[in-house]
Amino acid sequence: MNRFKPELKIVLLFCGLFPVLWMGATELLAAVGFFFGIPVSGWHVVLSLLISAVSLAVVGWKTRQFLAILLSFAGIALMLAIGWGLAGHFLDVTWDGQGYHQSAIIELAHGWDPATTYAKTGGDRLLQCANFYSKGPWICAASMFKLTGNIESGKLFNLLLMMSAFLLSLAVLLRLRWATAFAVPLALLAALNPVSVCQMFSFLVDGQLASLIVITLSLGFLFFMEEDRLINAGFFAAIVLGFNVKFNGVAYMGLIVTFFFVGAGLFHRHLLTIQRVRLVIYAGMVAVFVVGFNPYLTNTAAYRSPFHPILGPHKIDLLKL
Repeated sequence: MNRFKPELKIVLLFCGLFPVLWMGATELLAAVGFFFGIPVSGWHVVLSLLISAVSLAVVGWKTRQFLAILLSFAGIALMLAIGWGLAGHFLDVTWDGQGYHQSAIIELAHGWDPATTYAKTGGDRLLQCANFYSKGPWICAASMFKLTGNIESGKLFNLLLMMSAFLLSLAVLLRLRWATAFAVPLALLAALNPVSVCQMFSFLVDGQLASLIVITLSLGFLFFMEEDRLINAGFFAAIVLGFNVKFNGVAYMGLIVTFFFVGAGLFHRHLLTIQRVRLVIYAGMVAVFVVGFNPYLTNTAAYRSPFHPILGPHKIDLLKL
């Protein structure tokens, strides 16, 4: 039986939560900026990185586990170095990645405000559809592109989410007192799933969604096992990211949340508190009405379906494009 030591818990949680908090803050800052006519810039990832790091430092300071905090920030620095080094040195050679994904990222980097306008498509029907899709990963990649001048650096977030999936799933397994010899390989299998591995050096977003499913499941367990504001913030951010990675992310996040709340209601009713219910409702509202203003509200207003062009009265057969 493993004892989940406080020092190890801090390192796993801090390093695992950092990518989720960083991406969540980046997308939220950009989405709010769109309402005021502020385009995506390199400052979005810089400012959100600082916000995430300071938040972790403040929480860590209160634990008085200073060695664990130092190790956590050293781990975060290593994660950034590995992700940055790998992402920028591999070209995305996928059809859709080089197509509408990169085109949307470039449009955002060049000042496109999806809250008020549609992107310039030059008659490209597939890129026109990108106006109606979720934009979370594109926002993060566009901000990194603006910061570095290298569009390939935007794939950093794929790698960070895979690392986060490993660390957070390991944290859950150790919290459940699994033996390290079983917990580490199982966490690796979850993080290195085929979808994430195949797409880690591309701008395709299914890999990010696969990582976010692992992350949200892991944080869901911790959310109900721990009374921890940092875990609450991570679960909140994971839901927002999941809603805005692609349309079916809404279904996956909804299923995960339903699984935990139904399970708590059936077997551990004392865990089903109004605070937990309220947090999930707020996360959904931010995911749809702020970060997901485009596409969910703009699609509904223009085409009577939040999931246009996939579903609704004006849906488009994408196979014919």
